[in-house]
Amino acid sequence: MFTVATVTHFASNPGPAHWEAIKRIFRYLAGMRNLWLTYSETKHTLEGYMDVDGSMGKDRQAVSGYAFLIDSGAVSWSSKQQEIVLLSTTESEYVAATHRGKEALWLHSLLAEVFGTINHLTTLFSDN
Repeated sequence: MFTVATVTHFASNPGPAHWEAIKRIFRYLAGMRNLWLTYSETKHTLEGYMDVDGSMGKDRQAVSGYAFLIDSGAVSWSSKQQEIVLLSTTESEYVAATHRGKEALWLHSLLAEVFGTINHLTTLFSDN
């Protein structure tokens, strides 16, 4: 998703490097066509993973992403440039953790509504 979003910035005036990137994306997708989501156990456990791009470019907007898995299968994910200007990578980690936390609360309430009362906590992983 992130690579496709990056390439689309050059859609109005693509160069040879952009065409090579697009061909690489299609080769990747062709190699992945036999893969699919699988759900292992039925414990209805929710886990969240988060990471933030540590490089703060000229625009001072970090790229953050998260993924949530229920029983080992991805059900929610995001990868986007943060909307606010940040002064440090630590601050961008806090912003990303806040968005991930809001998504975790929503998914936890959805699981409780679909499967009944959930008695376990949601594990959130981060690399900071």
